[in-house]
Amino acid sequence: MKKNARSAQISVRSPRHINAILKPLTVALIAIGCISPALAVNQTWFGGTGDWGDSNKWSPAGVPGAGDLAIINAGTSTLSFAAVVNGLALGGGTLTGTGNLTLSGGSIWTAGTQGGTGTTQFNGNLNISGDNNKFIGGGRVINTAGTTTWDGNTGGNNNYNRILNSGSGGTINNTGTWNDSNAFATYIDGGIAFNNVGTYNKQGNTVTTLAGAFNNSATSTVNVNAGTLSIASNFANAGIINVDAGAIFQVSATNFANTATGVIGGNGTVATPTSGLSNSGDIDPGNSIGHLTIDGDLRQTSTGVLNFELTSLTSFDLLTITDDVTLGGEIAVWNLGYTPIIGDQKCPVI
Repeated sequence: MKKNARSAQISVRSPRHINAILKPLTVALIAIGCISPALAVNQTWFGGTGDWGDSNKWSPAGVPGAGDLAIINAGTSTLSFAAVVNGLALGGGTLTGTGNLTLSGGSIWTAGTQGGTGTTQFNGNLNISGDNNKFIGGGRVINTAGTTTWDGNTGGNNNYNRILNSGSGGTINNTGTWNDSNAFATYIDGGIAFNNVGTYNKQGNTVTTLAGAFNNSATSTVNVNAGTLSIASNFANAGIINVDAGAIFQVSATNFANTATGVIGGNGTVATPTSGLSNSGDIDPGNSIGHLTIDGDLRQTSTGVLNFELTSLTSFDLLTITDDVTLGGEIAVWNLGYTPIIGDQKCPVI
């Protein structure tokens, strides 16, 4: 028995029509967690000298986005607009331009230049490492807001892991934690200002020299846990400086002042320039009970305070000053539990 034949019609929609249907459907599926968005990619600059926004100068093609890692090992990439990227791996070449680059995740800087008048904002952690020089120029502003680890040099002289001025200098603003644990002597070049608005930890048993302007704000702390931190410019401390036993905080320029909000303390050595240390703030030997040495002159202003803690006849703070002392201000003795008895006396050995 022959069945009735029925005709069928197949409609083919245009690609544009299909995209109009699929796009909102895809967004909806991502929103409810049925599918995942595209994975982040590592995009490497290979475009020689060119514009950051040229997608054909990156491999794979495309301008790095908010979830991507931008890798620059050679050439010059000029950023002229505000960009947000997950991370930057700068191993050579130059990042420059007037545009601001914001890094939300981890970044590494092993070589190369950051130049131009823009700002590089490291909101995630930053590792500055390796034996190659790093350069800042053109007035570049570098903000570090996470944990910055400055380490990894393996050479035995000052040619390693330096941050140098490549012309017109720049500024580093640290609002996070900066850990300096280099294995050999290193420095930040003159013309590069370092503003500490967070915590700077000098950890390596080496010499770190900051040749440019260094500022330690009233809300900030410098901990010299080991080695020597040497400031080669005039320095007025407004924050906290702690120097551990065996470590040295040194100012080698003309002027060294501890301002009214400044606190200098610890069990190590504070080395002054020939003009000495002018103290208008607090000097606190020890962390609790301890022995601080000022290697050079000390001039106490009318607001300067020398704090000494006393817990017993044999447990008290000591302050050693190797050169001249001009007294002024206040000497404060804090009794932390000692009850004097008639006849008690203690003459420290000079």
